[in-house]
Amino acid sequence: NHPSEVLGNTNSETPRVRTREEEAASEGFMTCALSQLENIVCRLLYVPCQGKDPLSTCLDNEDDHHMRLTPNSRNVHNRMLKILK
Repeated sequence: NHPSEVLGNTNSETPRVRTREEEAASEGFMTCALSQLENIVCRLLYVPCQGKDPLSTCLDNEDDHHMRLTPNSRNVHNRMLKILK
């Protein structure tokens, strides 16, 4: 297992390391939650929480997969998005 993210741990001095498998599972859970919300609201903007949500959603990259985990959602972490004309 290769670590992909180091998480703070409030119970000890040693940081917790999230594995690639845990990271993928977390991203899948986030995608599922966004999909369920899309049943209520057609378009979603979301801001991931650093340290809790998948690291891939918090990185400053232009990879469309991490910008849109679902067809109608948009990751706006560290971005400006014009919502009105």
